[in-house]
Amino acid sequence: MTRTKNVSRETFHDNGTYTQEELSSLIGDKAVIKNNECEPTADSVAIDAQRQKEMNALHYDGKLCISKHRFLNLIMSMRGGGKSFWFKRYVVEEFFKNGHKFIYMRRYQTDIEKALADKQGSFWSDLVKEGYFLDHELKEDSNGFYIDGVQCGYYVALSSAVSRKSISYKDVHTVIYEEFLLMKGKIRPLKNEPCELLDFLNTVDRYEDRVTCFCLANTIDYANEYFQYFNIFPKIGDEFTLKKQVLVQVWDNPKFEEYAKKSRLGELIEGTEYGDYAISSKFLMNDEHFLEEKTARSNYVFGLHYNGKNYAVWCDESVGKYFVNTQHDSNRYTFVFTLEDMRPNTLMLTKKKPEMLRHFIENFRLGNVYSNNQTTKRAVFDLMKILT
Repeated sequence: MTRTKNVSRETFHDNGTYTQEELSSLIGDKAVIKNNECEPTADSVAIDAQRQKEMNALHYDGKLCISKHRFLNLIMSMRGGGKSFWFKRYVVEEFFKNGHKFIYMRRYQTDIEKALADKQGSFWSDLVKEGYFLDHELKEDSNGFYIDGVQCGYYVALSSAVSRKSISYKDVHTVIYEEFLLMKGKIRPLKNEPCELLDFLNTVDRYEDRVTCFCLANTIDYANEYFQYFNIFPKIGDEFTLKKQVLVQVWDNPKFEEYAKKSRLGELIEGTEYGDYAISSKFLMNDEHFLEEKTARSNYVFGLHYNGKNYAVWCDESVGKYFVNTQHDSNRYTFVFTLEDMRPNTLMLTKKKPEMLRHFIENFRLGNVYSNNQTTKRAVFDLMKILT
């Protein structure tokens, strides 16, 4: 990666208010003074290089992910792990080397407008702050990104991507979708968002095997819509999970964890649920309560069809528990709750609930309903918001 750091006397004193002797005392052996300018010594350059190497070891490196050659990559980590920074550098270097352009995607147009209005939060700001590409003119506007006056990338809001189906992106090879997972209750996801994303990627790639998509997020929610849509559920503790052309990477780094815990904020949040998420890459919105596989003595009671998925409800009267999993029997009663979920051989729920369903709801209130995994539990909890 190209990196340039500029060192001048302003780095070491306040607008020339120090004398040469005072300046020499302040900077010690970090630099020498020639013609009233500070120049770094060989030793200081070596020290800076070593420090940079140590910092790089703390943060995300996407080379291993890219080497697995998957079309769709769902990448999650702790906060501040450096995912966005690394992929920004990657797409810019790809433009320099191969002329490949990129798309930087956010969920809503307002996300793009906020980034453009806040220069500290713009695409280029963190790259410039760290001294990358300083020898080039870097600009952005609502249409995209420019290096030395040449467009190298495009801004796209997924919410309005349907209006871009007639646009050709023949020069695009990489799509970065920032913050594809959301903190619950903060921002509304798009309806059937994974399908919307795939539809736009189809517009860009056109079955040419030219494009790779990297979706970036913090480890917010294991029971998220993307895992459900692609039916891919990484085992806790595994960094990579692959299924067909989908890759899930849950990146963790003990060195980063150790570094973060030494800070005052790290000390404050260590041992908390938030600390596990922000430092240790553990999913924030998932607890282990009400997770249990059905017993051998459980009997099938009825089925549920919700949000495009089938679920089975079981009961073991000997232990007084209900269990929900995905071992659905289409020949038994299956309840649906919306017109969108209506299918042949299903029963649309009316205001008067059947006895078996009322009993299930009452046991949920009593804490007697268990699910086989986080995704099923999320569906059950969402359903109870409709039913109660």
